[in-house]
Amino acid sequence: MKGAVHSYLEESIRPFIDLIDTLRSVGIQKDLALPTIAVIGDQSSGKSSVLEALSGVALPRGSAQNELAGKGVGICDELITLEVMSPDVCDLTLIDLPGIARVPVKGQPEDIGKQIKLLIMKFIEKQETINLVVVPCNTDIATTEALQMAQKVDPEGRRTLAILTKPDLIDKGTEKDILDIVHNKVIPLHKGYTMVKCRGQQQIDQKIPLEERPLTVSK
Repeated sequence: MKGAVHSYLEESIRPFIDLIDTLRSVGIQKDLALPTIAVIGDQSSGKSSVLEALSGVALPRGSAQNELAGKGVGICDELITLEVMSPDVCDLTLIDLPGIARVPVKGQPEDIGKQIKLLIMKFIEKQETINLVVVPCNTDIATTEALQMAQKVDPEGRRTLAILTKPDLIDKGTEKDILDIVHNKVIPLHKGYTMVKCRGQQQIDQKIPLEERPLTVSK
């Protein structure tokens, strides 16, 4: 049955995916919104790790990232495009947006928080975009700014999916509260919540491959 479903999806959806890829390759997304997944969340929420888990690709970090984006601490709305072609990866277009910041660090403009939010809104307000909101488990989801921004542009939660990260940081005694969130009882979303455990910073520093990462998923 799994093979039959896959074959059906491949035959019926593949032409549309190929068409979208062709349109994107000629830069039509500058004038016409194309289906995509925008990843939003606070700084250090685990966005990059979630993207790595989804794509199976180790994203540029540190000095490798500086080579692509420069060493400045500001932001710009110019996309850095990384195309991955492999029979083992999903057909997805993911946009990793800057982490939401509130206090500027040295060298950043005073209104960096406002700049980041405006950039995020530019992408997530498009009806063709699925908003992937990344929230650490030790954060009060009701006050999470990333989810509030997604709710503003998608009040019914039809194109918003939340990813709960860092379950190892859950405080003892709050496990039931987290389960209520995962079971869609706190802030309902049509696409629901998924909890993941990705590579930690120590594992990243130790260059542990993505294939060996501890990954747990709960819905």
